[in-house]
Amino acid sequence: MTVVFVCTGNTCRSPMAAAVLRQRLDALGREDVTVLSAGLAASTGEAAHPLARAALAALGIKAQRHAAERLSTDLVRRADWILTMTAAQAAEIRRRWPDAAANVAALGAYSRAGHDIRDPWGGTERDYLRALAEISEAIDAWMAAGHLDA
Repeated sequence: MTVVFVCTGNTCRSPMAAAVLRQRLDALGREDVTVLSAGLAASTGEAAHPLARAALAALGIKAQRHAAERLSTDLVRRADWILTMTAAQAAEIRRRWPDAAANVAALGAYSRAGHDIRDPWGGTERDYLRALAEISEAIDAWMAAGHLDA
């Protein structure tokens, strides 16, 4: 199974989400799931934002080596799940790749609040920690819904 997290620039939310899911999967001994991230407007090769890495470290989550990648047809075709940070991003992916529409969901829909994952870009460390908390909660709910039990 392959899960791809998507945000805008692939330097904040989607790399954090990938790190969270990988940590959860490692704790379960699940090596059968590939976790990737990409951005709809990513500058290829850009590193994860330092505050994103700091937020992960604050929660004891090891940040993976990261180089931003733009979402491509190849990634879309490989993905069993594409989880976006906003409903608008999910809609854009469905528009560009209609054949993948059934595999696309906005991650925030799984959170208690049911809203988009707020973009911390340009914000403070607190904004990154809040975004990471929203991401973590939504991933836990997505997993609890049995989406990895294929």
